[in-house]
Amino acid sequence: MPELIETNGNRVTLLINAGLIEVTYVIGVVGTEEHAQIVLDEAEQTIMQIKNLGIIIIEAETKLQEAEDTFALGNYVEAETFGNEAKNLAIQSDQTATQAQFQIDDAEKTIANAQNEERTVGLDEAQDLLNQAKNEYSLGNYSEALSVASQAITKAEEAEIFLSEEPDAFPFYWVIGIILVPAIVVFGFLFIRSRKKLEVEAKKKKRRIDAERIFRENKDFMPEEKQAIQFLVDSNGEAFEAELYDYVKLPRTTTWRMVKRLKRMEIITVTKFRRQNLVRLKNKYDIKE
Repeated sequence: MPELIETNGNRVTLLINAGLIEVTYVIGVVGTEEHAQIVLDEAEQTIMQIKNLGIIIIEAETKLQEAEDTFALGNYVEAETFGNEAKNLAIQSDQTATQAQFQIDDAEKTIANAQNEERTVGLDEAQDLLNQAKNEYSLGNYSEALSVASQAITKAEEAEIFLSEEPDAFPFYWVIGIILVPAIVVFGFLFIRSRKKLEVEAKKKKRRIDAERIFRENKDFMPEEKQAIQFLVDSNGEAFEAELYDYVKLPRTTTWRMVKRLKRMEIITVTKFRRQNLVRLKNKYDIKE
């Protein structure tokens, strides 16, 4: 190995210890055998790394085999295309598998919360969907596992508390209903009015957020994370995850992982609001009056 490699204009200088020296150059040009081999090697290395994580990537492996067969026939341009497709398929499977696993974990937590709150009506269906999601994941059907796990979360959130319908209990609830329903209607009307008033007042009140403190305490932020934080600051401290995705112009999976990381760093909170993820900067960064 050279001790030093320097470039000056178009000239390259190598500093090597005295002795027998052999210098080999590999120049890759698109469409050549050498460049096609480099592409196939990269695809194979990526696939092996992801397989070692336990991810099933049969489609990527099939595409790689197709690339190698095409390479053997001397169709190097087509072999490069198939090789790149195989690599991208492997990466996509890895990302989808990661997202599916997170969704399965969230489904288990949602079902457990419903059980703790004794909301058992409809919970069996949620558990069946969760089991189906786990089975699809084990088979390598990560997109299906992600979809089914999301359905399990929805069912668990919609689960209700079981109410007895025994004949003896009916007159009691009927009497209670006659007494309470008018009161609840009046209370609900007043509550909604006061709620709307509070919401209007809340909208008028703009949060003063110490963005400099956030950046000062987290100097290892990546550029897209700084961009996301600044967007939240400019959006009064909160925004839907979909809005964040549209702003930072990153792939959905990358944005989703970035949000997860900021949440683990305890910079933001993520809550469900109208079936969307609401991302909000923590109150600890507000500038005190």
